[in-house]
Amino acid sequence: MLNSKTLLAAALGAALVMPSSARAQQAAAPAARPNMELTALDYFQIQQLVSRYAQAIDTCSNSGYDYADLFTADGFFAPFSNGQIGRKAQGREALAVASGGGAKGCTGAGWIKQGVHHIYVNHIIDPTPEGARGTVNMLMIGLGGDPNKIEHDGYYEDTYDVDRTRSGAAPTPRAQDTNSATAAATARPVELTALDYFQIQQLVSKYAQYIDTCSNNGYDYADLFAEDGFFAPFQNGQLGRKSQGREALARVSGGGPDGCSGAGWIRQGVHHIYVNHIIDPTPEGAKGQVNMLMIGLGGDKNKIEHDGYYEDTYVKTPAGWKFKSRIHHATYDPAQK
Repeated sequence: MLNSKTLLAAALGAALVMPSSARAQQAAAPAARPNMELTALDYFQIQQLVSRYAQAIDTCSNSGYDYADLFTADGFFAPFSNGQIGRKAQGREALAVASGGGAKGCTGAGWIKQGVHHIYVNHIIDPTPEGARGTVNMLMIGLGGDPNKIEHDGYYEDTYDVDRTRSGAAPTPRAQDTNSATAAATARPVELTALDYFQIQQLVSKYAQYIDTCSNNGYDYADLFAEDGFFAPFQNGQLGRKSQGREALARVSGGGPDGCSGAGWIRQGVHHIYVNHIIDPTPEGAKGQVNMLMIGLGGDKNKIEHDGYYEDTYVKTPAGWKFKSRIHHATYDPAQK
């Protein structure tokens, strides 16, 4: 199980200078404990922790308590500015309030009303004797209600708790349940490996490349989906028309048997950028959510917008991980793009 122990939002880094007397005392101190040996899965789960932080702070989900539950029982959040650590938010209630929520609901999440989204990039993770520490840069888009305004707003300095004793015992084998409804309710998620997480991340990266290039007349895009997989938009509370099957999916990406005649965004110079990718295991494979940015809209190479998110289901096939479904929750009118 992975949790954030400490999270400092830092505007400026601080250099720590150790006096010579302190260095002498340190030299006489016992040898430091070795760093924990992090597994590949540990690294992926720490990445997931930071992606969940972005989702929780952007949505005030569960009145901020989803955000609070990303921290250990003694974990805290604090700002760091002008060389000093500010007031700590510690404990579940205080952390929920820090995310704009709390017992009275999401009354303090003004950034959500503005349409602001948090984007975390350049995530560095280093092992420590107790677990791990990290730094990650923060971008904010949508400031002041301007969907095109993006800023670099400092970085986070994190410590992470890596406690494998709390991950739970292996599930006990059970007899097959012939009642399909009961079986579905009691089915346990598959256990994803580090390679599974990596391959699912790669699937989403390939999606961006193929939608931006209409490679192989859109059929490279179509081949990212399972045979029965589909793409659909979701807007105004309704699921739109599904594109299912190789030919229909190739057309979604602007291609098809007549070439890339429908890929107008490529002619504009638009590129898709996917951030804050969350992956959760399910009994059938995995599900995910990833935010989408689009840059170059209207031919303006400096125009960037947050354009909703994708809700995905992934399935592992003999050809690797594929999209079972990809639903785009748009924050704009597709007819206007």
